[in-house]
Amino acid sequence: RAAHQMVHAVAPQATIVLEVAANPTFKRLDQAAQDAYVNHGATLVSMSFGGKERNGEKGAHGDAIFAAGNARGVTFTASSGDSGCGVSYPAASPDVVSVGGTVLTIQQDGTYVSETTWPDSGGGTSRLEHIPSYQQGFNNSSKRRARRASTSSAPMVPFQWMVESSVS
Repeated sequence: RAAHQMVHAVAPQATIVLEVAANPTFKRLDQAAQDAYVNHGATLVSMSFGGKERNGEKGAHGDAIFAAGNARGVTFTASSGDSGCGVSYPAASPDVVSVGGTVLTIQQDGTYVSETTWPDSGGGTSRLEHIPSYQQGFNNSSKRRARRASTSSAPMVPFQWMVESSVS
């Protein structure tokens, strides 16, 4: 509910469609993301699920769904994870914007003090996904680095987006 309220605060004219997977397998969750853009016309799909990278994530029930959506102009965002380290899928996919959390510190009058990575936020270098072209020159690994955007995750702190890198 809080996520819906935040979306409407930022984009009051947004249409929100809730997709529910038949069961919590990656195959079904990825299919729900696909249904959002194929059958409901979504242009932005926000996914707050994730898990360990797995063999098969680059197949027809994984990256192919996100790549096909990208080709139609769909943007996908996914949680970078809550494990504190490591990469979470689907955030590891090169066709998904990986979003992690930060802790924003402000003074009582709202003046910015600092912002740091939320200690439980995931991210890092994928063990399976190869470096996408848009990270070449910014990433000294042969694998995709996940977590490109962050937002305040601490309770009772005003909403704020921040981009961590010039890589989009």
